[in-house]
Amino acid sequence: MSLTETIPADVASIERELRHLWRHEAQAQSEENGPMLCARTLNLLVYAPPEETPEEIAVLLDPITAEHPCRAIVIQTAGAAELQARVSASCVRAAGANRYVGRELISIRMREINCDRMQSVVTPLLVPDLPVFLWWRGAPALDSELFSRLAARCARVIID
Repeated sequence: MSLTETIPADVASIERELRHLWRHEAQAQSEENGPMLCARTLNLLVYAPPEETPEEIAVLLDPITAEHPCRAIVIQTAGAAELQARVSASCVRAAGANRYVGRELISIRMREINCDRMQSVVTPLLVPDLPVFLWWRGAPALDSELFSRLAARCARVIID
C-alpha cells in the first residue's frame, strides 16, 4: 500500500486501524523478504491548504518518508463532514539500501478548524519521545491560534 492509498477510519480507532494495517503489511513483507522492522524517527505534522488533495499531499510525502520513517499527520480544512480521518501504513525500500522502512500517514480533515478539538485529536496520535516537526504548506497567518498552537509543540517549523 502506498501513502496515496488510504482507508477511512473513525477518529477513536486510528491507532487500532494502524495496528491492523501493520499486521497485514508485516505478513505480506515477511513472505517476500523476511522479517520487517518498523522504526520511526520523527512525527511530522503537515498543515495543507484545502485546495490540495490528499493524493497530492501523499505524493509530496513519499520521498520524505522513504528517507525519514515517520508518522505523518496531515491537517486540512475540507470536506462536508465535521471530522474525517483516513490512515495508511506501508513499507518502502530505503534509498540505496537493502532494507525496508515503514511509514504511516494519518489524514485529518475538518470542515472548520477548532483549535481545542484539533489538539485533542492530534496530541494522542503523536509517537511519544520523538521530535515533532511542523510543515506548513502555504503562507501561514503567523498570529493565528492554530499556527501558534501547532508550532509550540514542535522542535522545528518548515514553511513552504
